[in-house]
Amino acid sequence: MLAAPFRVVLDACVLYPMHLRDVLLQAAAEGLYQVYWSREILDEATRNLVANLQVEESKATRLVKVMSDAFPEAAVTDYEHLIGAMRNDPDDRHVVAAALKAGAQVVVTENLRDFSPMPEGVEAQTADEFLCNLFDLNPERMMVALEKICARRTRPPNEIVPLAEATRCADFAKLVAQFTAFNSNTYDVKAFRFWGEPTDEMTVLEFTYADDSHVRVCFPTSTLSQLGDELIASLERNAARRVAAGTESTRWQLEPIHRPRRAGPEQLITALRVSSVSFFEALSGDTIMIRFGHPDDDATLVHLTNDAARLLLQHMRNRLGFHA
Repeated sequence: MLAAPFRVVLDACVLYPMHLRDVLLQAAAEGLYQVYWSREILDEATRNLVANLQVEESKATRLVKVMSDAFPEAAVTDYEHLIGAMRNDPDDRHVVAAALKAGAQVVVTENLRDFSPMPEGVEAQTADEFLCNLFDLNPERMMVALEKICARRTRPPNEIVPLAEATRCADFAKLVAQFTAFNSNTYDVKAFRFWGEPTDEMTVLEFTYADDSHVRVCFPTSTLSQLGDELIASLERNAARRVAAGTESTRWQLEPIHRPRRAGPEQLITALRVSSVSFFEALSGDTIMIRFGHPDDDATLVHLTNDAARLLLQHMRNRLGFHA
């Protein structure tokens, strides 16, 4: 198990649904967070599973053993003396007390109204919000977690997007679907060209994707020199590189750029104006990924081929006078 950056208590209600439980626990196994629970939380979850005829009692007992064996450090004890000082719903004070004892920053629950007020330094999040935050922290590792769950399943949902949808966390499922589609070959950029004449303030580039759909992106002209320098350095080294996209957590929204399956010149779409350009990742093979920041703090990752990057670089040199 990898080292986790922060501590989280899972409430019984998020350990009850099978698909959600699997995703939450696999994310913990991938080191995205350190999971905690108490015996009382586990008892409540398994009691509800048996009462609602989801599993037999023997299987519920086995589930607890598997979870405890997989996460031996998750068990919180000796928290009972803190329960009386909690101020949230009386039935859930034991959960917050366990979080306080564990030094957890987050309690994941679907019953937010029962978790207020909370002690300073501890917040309650829904499972959807929490999974979205984990995805923002490290989308690649979250995808690995989903892939591992799918690999050991023989029955549906055993594919990444349906699995994410089965958690019933709508925003998280949307992020996973977007990331999956964006990283497919369908949206590899195969060509660039300038659309119209660049000005001192604004330049419009037209992207052509592998499926021959198009999109126009408006760049402040001043940012193109930065993009050019990054591309030159990356193409010369042809080595892996990652550049920080900022200290704040940004959820990548792909909706601003539409990619019609059939698009002629009259159907090209102008995307949101780009306020910053930086490398997200440059791979040693044939792929480069650029992060385009937008003024509203959203960001778009564009998946480029090296040939497309070279074409863009050539255009930038010829039309805007950039030099290596």
